[in-house]
Amino acid sequence: MRARIVREVLSESQELSLLQRFCDLAISLAERRGERPSASLDRLHERIDDLSIHLPSDRLAEKKAERERPDDLGVYRELAEDRHGELVREERIAQAHVIAALDRLTPPERYFGVQGRVFGRAAALREWRWIATYAPTAVRSRDARGAWLVRTARAAGRLTGSLRNRTLYL
Repeated sequence: MRARIVREVLSESQELSLLQRFCDLAISLAERRGERPSASLDRLHERIDDLSIHLPSDRLAEKKAERERPDDLGVYRELAEDRHGELVREERIAQAHVIAALDRLTPPERYFGVQGRVFGRAAALREWRWIATYAPTAVRSRDARGAWLVRTARAAGRLTGSLRNRTLYL
């Protein structure tokens, strides 16, 4: 179950870790190059500025005020290092809660999102029979039409998914 948790984008702690590494890289590049400007160093500074939005502005101002000569890269690096540890701990706790909640789900709920009922062939046939039987009554009232449309849409979605995945789940 633990392997099923996937994120499409970087989390805040991952971006802070990236910020920390970028600051280290920029500091070492600046030391090596001296005063000569570099396009790659400029792009790196732009990316660092983009990632610095995760740093709390009050702590950033406090750190800059503590220093005689405020070095943005050093301040960003220190704050990213401090904040990264806090966030990793919070994310691990949140992931543990998600994993525990997933473990409590029944297999149909866990894998298909079905809540409390498994839809078999007999139930699918009953559903299609109900749709065909109550189609004329759907014209009479708005509530009946809404109920009929909901059930028809659900059955049509199952049929479409069944055809798309080449399975029999009507």
